[in-house]
Amino acid sequence: MSTPLANWLRRANEAQRLRAAELAGTSVNYLYQLAGCHRSAPKADLAFRLEDALRTVRAESKGKLPLVTARDLATMCVLADFEAE
Repeated sequence: MSTPLANWLRRANEAQRLRAAELAGTSVNYLYQLAGCHRSAPKADLAFRLEDALRTVRAESKGKLPLVTARDLATMCVLADFEAE
C-alpha cells in the first residue's frame, strides 16, 4: 500500500524526517505508523501540525519533497483500502 505520507517518507532523508516529526511534535516512528495505516487518521490538530511541518520541510528542500495535506492524512488509509478492493 502506498499513501501520500509513505511516499513523502521514502523521498525524505533521515534529517528531513526527523525535522518534520519534531516540528509537528511527534516521532518519526509515529509518521511511519500513520503512513502504513497502522494507526487511525490523526486528529485534526495533529493533521494540521503535520501539514505545516511537511510544508516547512518541503520549502527547505526547495520543493523536492511532495506536498502532503491534512486532507491527505485524514483520507489516505480509507482511500488506499478502497483502491485495494
